[in-house]
This record gives sequence, structure tokens and C-alpha cells, in this order.
Amino acid sequence: MAWANTDRAVNGGKHKLYGISKRGNKYLRKLLVHGARITLRFAERKTDSRS
Repeated sequence: MAWANTDRAVNGGKHKLYGISKRGNKYLRKLLVHGARITLRFAERKTDSRS
């Protein structure tokens, strides 16, 4: 089963998520990072508020 695993910390009973760790599936992590970069790149180019 493929999983990306998130880094977590518990301080004073509060849970915090820090993003994707490097312990999970490296290929899946790479795909998620590249997809996020492409999404941000296209979002910066858009000027239409409805898209």
C-alpha cells in the first residue's frame, strides 16, 4: 500500500502536522510535490477570478 506519511509532533496535548515526511513512498511523494508545483505555477498565471 502506498502512503506519503506526514510528520507530526505533540506538544502539550496539541497535534501539529508539518508536511510530508521522507519515510513514505518516495515515488508518491515526488508526484505530489511536482503536482503542487505545477498547480501553483498555473495559479500564478491566471488573471480570471472565476477560474
